[in-house]
Amino acid sequence: MEGKEEDDLKSSALRKPTELRKITNAKIAENPHQYAKFSDKLRELIEKMDSTQLNWSEKLKAAEEYARDLEKEYEAHIKTGLSPAAHAILRVIEDVEGGEEERGKDLALSVEAVYTDETLAPKLWHTKDSLRKDLRQRVRGEANALGFRNLKGLPAAIEEIAIKFYARSSFGESC
Repeated sequence: MEGKEEDDLKSSALRKPTELRKITNAKIAENPHQYAKFSDKLRELIEKMDSTQLNWSEKLKAAEEYARDLEKEYEAHIKTGLSPAAHAILRVIEDVEGGEEERGKDLALSVEAVYTDETLAPKLWHTKDSLRKDLRQRVRGEANALGFRNLKGLPAAIEEIAIKFYARSSFGESC
């Protein structure tokens, strides 16, 4: 019976990195500013799991710990009081600008207000260059007012994430 349990642990430990790689790649595609650090963590985990010094149970435990860390990052918006989209914007701001979290939160909330305002960002705004430019300028103005310095790169990086979270189709749904 113990051999069966060991086989199950081995099977799970071998399968887990593949699952985690898929999840991590999807999260990085969603927001590289928020999840890029997990790419390095995953590589370290795989190297650790390839080590013959760990038994299957320890390898599986390490993979599950990584999955918990990924889940904590996904749920981090709850602690900040921001929506998942505004929190993703906050992570962009932190990655591009660094700095204090409060100013970043203020800018993330301002950005969310801009991109959810249907008069400023109507349906299909993301397909119209002039609207995108206007929205970037508004974000630039908000960032400037809050004292951010990367006024060229920051609005462009925010726009990438805004398209993923705030773009609406002609049917009123997110794209």
